[in-house]
Amino acid sequence: MLSDPREALQYADAPFDGSDGDIILRSSDKVHFVAFKNILSIASPMFCGMFTLPQGVTPDSIEPSSRRQIVQLSEDARAIDIMLRACYPKRRPKITGMEDARIVLELSRKYQMEVLQEIAEDMLTAIIPSNPVSVYALASHYDLTDLAARAATFTNFLESLYSDDLHLLDGKQFYLLVHYRQRCSEAAISTTANWTWITTFPTAMFQQAAMQLPSPCNCFPADSSRTKIISRAGTAYRATHWWWRYIEQTKGALKDMPSGHVVSDPTFLKATLDEARACCNCKTRMDGNQDALRNFAQVFAEEVDKAVVQVSVKFLLNGHFVVTVASLS
Repeated sequence: MLSDPREALQYADAPFDGSDGDIILRSSDKVHFVAFKNILSIASPMFCGMFTLPQGVTPDSIEPSSRRQIVQLSEDARAIDIMLRACYPKRRPKITGMEDARIVLELSRKYQMEVLQEIAEDMLTAIIPSNPVSVYALASHYDLTDLAARAATFTNFLESLYSDDLHLLDGKQFYLLVHYRQRCSEAAISTTANWTWITTFPTAMFQQAAMQLPSPCNCFPADSSRTKIISRAGTAYRATHWWWRYIEQTKGALKDMPSGHVVSDPTFLKATLDEARACCNCKTRMDGNQDALRNFAQVFAEEVDKAVVQVSVKFLLNGHFVVTVASLS
């Protein structure tokens, strides 16, 4: 509070330092913003109600030179600058980080300003791929379920769910994210329980079980129901040992990161190809169809992503569960 109404006031930078406004907003750090009541009233129901109520007059609630009313706000100058720029035409504020987004969403909630929520959502949507857990935390905290659901899907590209913004989540909200990831992992791994999605069976990796041909090497397992792969047409195939090891390795990786990117990871593919080429016969077959494993991995990845995208995301909204199916697009 100002102890002397005649004390020189500190004003904000342009355009909030002019003499045309009819109200002054004072920040918590004593910066004064000159604004227009009608613009604030249109943008914010809270300001509209505030300006219709009679205001008590004290020495420090009136600007000495113009006798304009000064309204004390609890926000600092940075927050008020963002809020006012959102209200004024062609003055859209620039927000660049999670702290700015949190400020904007808090302002939106307090002053009931939809334009601020739109600004925050646009910014957060843009950074979902690079910071999905933080976006999920902030969106969940402010009940933005659609945004939170989309952010949750991008956490499948991460090995860890750690974020500096996890403090915004309560235990139930964090559990729902962890549980969602677990269900995504189960959905991803389930693609290896039924092979009807495989449309081509290159001889570099597969052999029809019914043909009973002598194996050119020891890389094909003995014919058994456990190692049979049944196509959509009902044909049974055998796959090489190294192909099965690739599948088992990807299943382990999908448990930690349920994304199609995992199964097409060049590291996995190189290790599998190196193992295949350690066998002279398999090397000959793979050299004759060099893209066989890569093409299979691409189809495998697409199948994993199709399974994962069907997993619903659950939220707590006003004490009730809300279920959303999110899309990566």
